[in-house]
Amino acid sequence: HHIVDSRLRSRGVHYPTDVLGGWMAGLFWLGLCINFAEVWRRRIIHHRRKTLIRRWGPTAREMPSVPRPLDTIVLINADANILSGRDNPEETLEAFAQLFRAEGLPAALWVAPGDQIGAAAQLAVEQGAKTLVAAGGDGTISAVVQAVAGSPARLGVLPWGTFNHVAHHLHIPTGM
Repeated sequence: HHIVDSRLRSRGVHYPTDVLGGWMAGLFWLGLCINFAEVWRRRIIHHRRKTLIRRWGPTAREMPSVPRPLDTIVLINADANILSGRDNPEETLEAFAQLFRAEGLPAALWVAPGDQIGAAAQLAVEQGAKTLVAAGGDGTISAVVQAVAGSPARLGVLPWGTFNHVAHHLHIPTGM
């Protein structure tokens, strides 16, 4: 304290090492704050994801039978951009379900983590779903295609991924 005070009074300027030290201390605290914010952001996203999966579709092991005459299952990747970047993904899913109802298309929305989409799609096919709609990115579409291949089920695609290469190559509109 006395050294810094005497440097300011005698010359009116800081030594370069004082400035460098101040910058380093400031950058250290800035990095700490950014890291803290990122940790909390990830915790919030993880909590929202768990809540969505619990409410909108149990994990693939616990999925209920496809109710009749409901033959359309929309498999939604819980990590899809349409959900992960929203303040309230539950509202997004509710609005999406309402769109299906408004068009007279009864559909069950199943939300599953990306690594369980394939198992959920396979279960839906095994239980006799006539149409499976893959709502997510290229990985989600690929997992659902593998489940539908060789079965009588139809495939629908809602490209909600980052790049949507599959949708672009198949000329499926991506602007929703």
